[in-house]
Amino acid sequence: MGKYVVLLHGLGRTNTAMEKMERFLSESGFIVYNLHYPSTKHKINKLADLVYKMLEEKKLTEVKELNFVTHSLGGIILRVIAEKHHLRNWGHVVMLAPPNKGSQVVDYMRKTPLLYWVLGPAALELGTDSQGIAQKLPQRVDFSLGVIAGTSSINRIFSRFFLKGKKNDGKVTVENTKIEGMKDFITVEENHTFIMNSSKVQKHVFSFLKTGHFASESNKH
Repeated sequence: MGKYVVLLHGLGRTNTAMEKMERFLSESGFIVYNLHYPSTKHKINKLADLVYKMLEEKKLTEVKELNFVTHSLGGIILRVIAEKHHLRNWGHVVMLAPPNKGSQVVDYMRKTPLLYWVLGPAALELGTDSQGIAQKLPQRVDFSLGVIAGTSSINRIFSRFFLKGKKNDGKVTVENTKIEGMKDFITVEENHTFIMNSSKVQKHVFSFLKTGHFASESNKH
């Protein structure tokens, strides 16, 4: 029997955003659950509770080993699950473009009502300051984690003015994707929105889920 993998999409998206990743991993022999959660409807703690309930309903909390691939907010939701629900059957986890230390874009956009209107209450919690959930969660992970950060942006305004020219994917700086305790880290020339669709990224995900390490030594920091 193949390994179980749960996919968690990002903010303002649905599980269709992870369909290419789902198809790749399914064809690679994994048993894949591509979950949808209402990312714009609730705060992050509530979203984490909803996702954990789905894991229980699908009896994924009972399998021998449960792996995860997350995009953006999905990674933060998983960290909340790790803190609140004490999942016991951790396998390997790959986070794609996670705002583990928050996003400076949110710091600026929070000052206008637009962010809440478009992306809901969870978006307001993704800043870098004390209001953000990143500062309230444990600053170290205890599960086998690999992080893939993007270095290409399709939003030059965000990159130049909000992210101050630091290496970023248009939404999150490379530095802010990192977290203590991660087992491996790699950068790719992909943007935040579509990083999960890259064939190179998919191959790195496959490698980490199988071995706990990314395939290439290049672009590691």
